[in-house]
Amino acid sequence: MPIHTEVTPAQADARAAYSPRLCNEDLAPTRQQNWTWYNIFSFWMSDVHSMGGYVVAASFFTLGLASWQVLLCLLAGIGIVQLCANLVAKPSQMAGVPYAVICRQAFGVFGANIPAVIRGLIAFAWYGIQTYLAANA
Repeated sequence: MPIHTEVTPAQADARAAYSPRLCNEDLAPTRQQNWTWYNIFSFWMSDVHSMGGYVVAASFFTLGLASWQVLLCLLAGIGIVQLCANLVAKPSQMAGVPYAVICRQAFGVFGANIPAVIRGLIAFAWYGIQTYLAANA
């Protein structure tokens, strides 16, 4: 369901007045969003399948849990990740703009750099953890 289907002359004039540091094609709302089940499934798969997830599953067996208990724990964790990822992404999906633009509502235009840097540091750390785990596998 498209949110913004066409740009009016008033919107074009307003965009022309924006600073290029604050508005560009990457940050502008999408004209048409057409997510299918494949997009949502792929997003979920990229969140769930990682070296950290495999280590957690293996550690459940090491703790002495039975196979059905490990499966139950993994399904609960996968469900929590899916729920949280969808809740975080919902405002961006509804407005058709990236997370960085949504953060401007709460933190201001330049204050939105704070959650962006925090998000980047977490991604940097998680990539390092996965690289370490993969190297030792």
